Amino acid sequence: MNENKRFNVGLPEKLRGKFKSLERKLWFVDTLIAVCGIACGLVVAYLLLFMSDRFWNTPAELRFAFTLAGGAVALHFAWFWSKHWIVNRRDNRVLAAIVQRKHRRMGDRLMSAVELTSIDQRPEDVSEELCRAAIEQIDRESEKISFNKAVSTRKSRIAFVLAVLVLGVLSLPLRYTSDASQNALHRAVPGGGAERYTFVQNGDLQVNGRDPEKGTKGTFYVPRGEQLKLTSKFDFADQKDGTPFWETLGGWWQETHNAAERVDDYLGDNKIGTDFANTFSGVLPNPGEAVLSHGKNTQQAIMQNGQVVYQLTAGTKPMGLHLRVGDMRREARIEPVARPALKSLHVSLSYPDYLHYPKAESMDVRGGVFSFLEGSTAVFSANASRHLDSANVKTTHAVTDEITEQAGLVQKAKLSTSSLMLDDISALEMSWVDQYHIAGATTWKLGFDPIKDMPPRADSPDQAPVVAIIRSESLSIPALGEDDYGMEELKIYWECFKRGAAENGEVPKPLKTGEVILVEKASPQTHSLTQTWHFDPSDKALNIPDDTVVNVYVVAKDYYRTDRYVRSLPVKIYILTPEEHAQLVQENFDSKMAELDDLVRRQENLLEGTKQLQEMSPEDQAKKSTEKELARQEQEQKDIAEKLKELAEEIGELGKEASKNEEIDPETIAEMAKSMQEMKDLAKGEMSEAEKSLSEAQQQPQQPSQPSKPKDKKDKIDEAAKKEKEALDKLKEMQKEAAETTQDMYENTLVLRLRKLGEYEEKLDKELGVKLESEAGGSFSELPEHLQTFLNNRADDQHRNATKANDLQGEIKRFADSTLNENFGEVAKEMDTARPPEQLDLNAEKLRLNQSLTARMGAKKLGEDFQRWAEKLDPSEDGGGGGEGEGGESDDPNEEMLKRMKELLRLRQAEMDLREQTDELENDREERAAKQFEEGARNLAFRQFELLRDLQLEMDARTNLGKGDFLDMARDDMGKAGDELDKPDTGKKATNAETDAINKLEQEIAALMKKSESSASQGEMSPEQMEMMMMMMQMMGMKPGQKPGPGQGDSPGMSSAGGNTNKPNQATPGNVNGGNGPDREPRKVAGRAGTMPKEFQGALQGFFRGVEKLNK
Repeated sequence: MNENKRFNVGLPEKLRGKFKSLERKLWFVDTLIAVCGIACGLVVAYLLLFMSDRFWNTPAELRFAFTLAGGAVALHFAWFWSKHWIVNRRDNRVLAAIVQRKHRRMGDRLMSAVELTSIDQRPEDVSEELCRAAIEQIDRESEKISFNKAVSTRKSRIAFVLAVLVLGVLSLPLRYTSDASQNALHRAVPGGGAERYTFVQNGDLQVNGRDPEKGTKGTFYVPRGEQLKLTSKFDFADQKDGTPFWETLGGWWQETHNAAERVDDYLGDNKIGTDFANTFSGVLPNPGEAVLSHGKNTQQAIMQNGQVVYQLTAGTKPMGLHLRVGDMRREARIEPVARPALKSLHVSLSYPDYLHYPKAESMDVRGGVFSFLEGSTAVFSANASRHLDSANVKTTHAVTDEITEQAGLVQKAKLSTSSLMLDDISALEMSWVDQYHIAGATTWKLGFDPIKDMPPRADSPDQAPVVAIIRSESLSIPALGEDDYGMEELKIYWECFKRGAAENGEVPKPLKTGEVILVEKASPQTHSLTQTWHFDPSDKALNIPDDTVVNVYVVAKDYYRTDRYVRSLPVKIYILTPEEHAQLVQENFDSKMAELDDLVRRQENLLEGTKQLQEMSPEDQAKKSTEKELARQEQEQKDIAEKLKELAEEIGELGKEASKNEEIDPETIAEMAKSMQEMKDLAKGEMSEAEKSLSEAQQQPQQPSQPSKPKDKKDKIDEAAKKEKEALDKLKEMQKEAAETTQDMYENTLVLRLRKLGEYEEKLDKELGVKLESEAGGSFSELPEHLQTFLNNRADDQHRNATKANDLQGEIKRFADSTLNENFGEVAKEMDTARPPEQLDLNAEKLRLNQSLTARMGAKKLGEDFQRWAEKLDPSEDGGGGGEGEGGESDDPNEEMLKRMKELLRLRQAEMDLREQTDELENDREERAAKQFEEGARNLAFRQFELLRDLQLEMDARTNLGKGDFLDMARDDMGKAGDELDKPDTGKKATNAETDAINKLEQEIAALMKKSESSASQGEMSPEQMEMMMMMMQMMGMKPGQKPGPGQGDSPGMSSAGGNTNKPNQATPGNVNGGNGPDREPRKVAGRAGTMPKEFQGALQGFFRGVEKLNK
């Protein structure tokens, strides 16, 4: 380095002082700018946050942005000052440059002076003296210039003014809204969690007076499509300090708006159209109004009285709401929903305790009235369309009409009542509010209709009210008990009266009474009980005598507070004597023959019409009218054939009925069977062929121009006439044979009736001898009471027999006159002379006077007369008339064979009926009490032993035919069945034994039929007798030549007659009318035969009318 540069030269004192002064001014200006800038940055950021909080809840992010911006401005000005005064402080060279900007020439010289003082910057060739001289020269020149003027103060002044303005603005909130100012300051601090301060406080939204749903962000559920009221109640936080901030702003706004309106009005008066007021309100809305926005719509409301109110309509879609009240903001969401409704209504009904129902019954509730059984309690419940919040239950007292309210029980979407005693209330009303606090559109109202527990109903459905059977039969009586709420007991009550006991209007005293419990204790809620009682007059437990009437009642008891029994209308069962039954059969056969007479007449008319068609010319036969006549003829022939078939079936049923009576001659039954078969053959044969010819005649057009053919219309008409004639001839032959059968039946009936009267008188003779031998001749009043009753009863019987004898005498006389029968004529004369009706009445009076000896003589005489007359009239050669099943001891083996066939068929049918009753009892076993089952089984056992006795009598009566090949085995099987039933056991062992007995009887019948065929082939039996046996078998359901069923009971229930008779007992259909049912016509004459043939009804009713006349 040059030596010249090593010297040091400094600035003169004055020049340095000027630089110091310049530096001080720069520091003041820079500091003022920095301070004002920092202040403005921070205060403006604060004011922005303050103002932002007035209009919304400034988010934390934006608050941080405001603070960050203010801090950035402050940091900028701090760096500006630090850069000039700390980091890179200005030296003299920089200061000279500043002066140079104001005084360029002087600035250059000052720059040179500063450089000369720097060793590194002054030229190398400059001497120290020259440097000092130059510096001094510059110092002297600078005295004329003020360095401070080189510093610009414009920015500092602006910064100061801005700072003053900003701080002035800041002073307003600090002065008037210190709470809001402090809140804004706290919120400006990063991380500060202070809540926004508002001048308008509270202000939470309510819709229809309700707060938003919990757990939601301002969501309101409202009824869909309905008006809603939105309310916001608020407070002014600065109310205590004077006029609230927002009211003040609103006042200012209103004054400005009014001024703008005045300007508009003034300019408008001067023809200058302006709209400053609306423009102003559009640009700056009234801060004193609350604004509600929903979608594109807005509504304004003045903030007064501490609340704002809006009216809205809820649509069908969700709607967002935004409310501004001053600096408060609220948001809500409207969710329109349907009002809660009840989807289903239920009741849990508890019936009265006396019904013993195991649990309450649940059912749906429909309609506005609920019917209930008196004494019931109930819990009503309903399922709503959504979860519920609460429910209210109102009940109206049934007597006082007092209304009681109580809270309903709510669980999710289900509401229910407490347990209600229904007798105490007349109406129920329930209201409900859902989880959104929305009430139902309507309330649920329910009225109550108490129902009384009606008495049970007892009936015997499908059972004829009047039945007639002979004592050897049994009758299955259906018993039905029904109750609206529960049957407890079902039983049979019966009472037996002497026929004609109700004389002179007095209440008769029954000979016997009894009851049979069918179901002792049914399970609760059993509304219907169905059983079958097998009534057997000959049962040892009943032992019902002939000539009586039994009233059978079905008795039902229901579950009730007290014992309550109800009886059905009686089933009146007449126990007929064999001769009465025979008379009914004979009278009914007469009515059937009258129907046959009518068919003969119709067939004659039919044939006459067909003959007229024969006589027509071909041209007339081709006419349409002839076609119609042929069609009518065809239909008439068809109707006659159908009627003949029906008549055949009815006669077959009548024959089955006759077979039950041991007193009816087997030949009579065989004649019925023969008539039945002939009628069926005729209907299917000649009548069917005549009908076919008439039909074909309609299909054969007659052509006059063509020659006739063998099978043209005329031939068909001729053929039809021929068949009609053949059918008529056979009908007349049947008519003739039927008349003979009718006469034979009538004769037999008259004989039976005479014998019955004779037997009674003989029995009376013996009774008087036994009971009154020691009391004869005494006064009636002195007799013991039981003997007085005995005499009175027998006297009554004598009067009834007098009526019977009078009727019988008249019938015998009329029969003698009509038939000119010598025997009947002689008997009629003898009866006119003996006058039996008068003698019987006289005997009755003698009995009432205790003239027992003379009465006994009279009875003996009458008995002998009646028997003698019967013997004279009996058309049979053996004089037995059928007897008691043996039929006497006929010398004709063929006659005996017929009687044996009839008895075997009767025993077979009786055993089949017994097996069916055993099956029914077994099927009903679980429903019957043990005692009832045992009683029923032992009754069946008694019946089985009775049949066993009848079989033994049959075996003893076979004088010419031997004991039979299978009867011993049948007897053993019956014994086994009886033993099983007596245990008691009605299971397979019993029914198998019964089936085996049936099979053995069928095998014996088949053997007897084979023997008769052998006799017929050898000429020992007439074809007519052989035919009678075959007809009897067919009538009883057996086919000649068929094989009997299994012999060892391996197929129980399968009889050789075909069909399964081992059927379970089935419920009997029909309506139970108890005691209020309509009057019923008698439809049954016997038990085992099922429903009585309809052709028997007229005769039966006529018989009963005769009985009533006899009773009178």
